[in-house]
Amino acid sequence: MSRKVTLFIAAGISLIALSFLFFIWIKPASLRVYLPHYDEAFVLFLVIRMAVSIPIRKYSHKGKVLFNDFMVPIIFSDIIILSAVCMLIVGFNHFAYLRLIVFGTIASSLLLEILLFSLYYYYRRLNRNTDNFESVMFYLNQLKAEPVAADVTPLPEAEYPEGYSAYNLLHYKKWLLEKISEPAYRYLCSHVNELNDRTLVLSATSRFVVEMTPGLSKVINNPKPVNDIKRWNKFFESVNTKLAVVRLYIGCVITNETRKANIFRKYPWGIKYIIYSIYFIFKRILPKVLLLKKIYFFMTNGIDRTTSRAEAIGRLYCCGFEVSGNQQFSDHLFFVARKKTELTFDLNPTYRPLIRLKRIGKCRKIIHVYKLRTMHPPVLRNIQNKSFN
Repeated sequence: MSRKVTLFIAAGISLIALSFLFFIWIKPASLRVYLPHYDEAFVLFLVIRMAVSIPIRKYSHKGKVLFNDFMVPIIFSDIIILSAVCMLIVGFNHFAYLRLIVFGTIASSLLLEILLFSLYYYYRRLNRNTDNFESVMFYLNQLKAEPVAADVTPLPEAEYPEGYSAYNLLHYKKWLLEKISEPAYRYLCSHVNELNDRTLVLSATSRFVVEMTPGLSKVINNPKPVNDIKRWNKFFESVNTKLAVVRLYIGCVITNETRKANIFRKYPWGIKYIIYSIYFIFKRILPKVLLLKKIYFFMTNGIDRTTSRAEAIGRLYCCGFEVSGNQQFSDHLFFVARKKTELTFDLNPTYRPLIRLKRIGKCRKIIHVYKLRTMHPPVLRNIQNKSFN
């Protein structure tokens, strides 16, 4: 048993004890009245919880990558524990135990464990993103080096400043196929000339990486899902500034619809609704509530955000792009966005349900109009462009 697993088990026992003491404390009688009556029941409950939690690897962290990998064992173990406690109470006629103390301890310890493992999950994701950022910086520096293959040479008609060379999509092919599937790569080639279009490929979640790239590109491709970008609009704006007008930005997103379908396909009927309810509250409600979203972004730093297809496409339009194609590959929705206009910055944007928009009024005077934040997703076609000239 590793040191980290031991710490998780100790933390789990501490959370149970704190929950138990809290619900005894809020009752009108003193601890001296309740503790002798509940000591054997509490020890039995603790033994049952450990006996259920350890075999299903609730406290293990190895092999767990997704958020659901941490949440499912927690919920599954508590369902078993709740069932066992109910059978003990009914089967052995232990109705003397107060339901508030028994079920309150189970519910509060469940919520505290969800909070604990959520913090650990996002802490680990932050460390991984730091490693990815360093690898991206290393990869950017390699643009000054020789081509990655002997038959791939820099495009002679387009030289970047400061000694950087401009490359085509073929230059990145081997690296891209480690990130995306072969069908997704062929989809890129249907929109980008693999040999002749000056292309910049970045696996980036920070606009700083985009802004530090030299020169203007004909195509920018980012195989990293936008879900891991903290400030999407600022990132898209940085991409906009690195493209000439009528140039392409190709990226991908994991939508709410895909995540819901994955949860419903992976788990049985009873559990899938519990998992999705927790996902919906944590991922979709917390980031939208004025005070709770500060807690959400403190915990997650904006990593692994959830978004609908309409919101992702709408943000691209807001940042000066026009989406000309999109296609689903596995969990990722790839989009092709054409830069349509230069950016006009709103220094005082509104994020509440009632938004304020600038419009041109009589005598070309700038006026403000107010409207409810209602949007209808644009009708997108899966356009298969042959190449981009």
